[in-house]
Amino acid sequence: MKAVYGCFMEHTIYLVVEADDVQQLNRFLLPGMKVSTARIRPVSEQPMPVQGG
Repeated sequence: MKAVYGCFMEHTIYLVVEADDVQQLNRFLLPGMKVSTARIRPVSEQPMPVQGG
């Protein structure tokens, strides 16, 4: 767990985690998935490549 952010007016919590294995992340989120909705969105520190560059 790197960080936790809440947008409480939308009833949304964002978890910033670091994982090498998506299955490990799924096991971590499984208890909450039984009572809520979870979306996994991979992000990277690397910038997006510039087209033609």
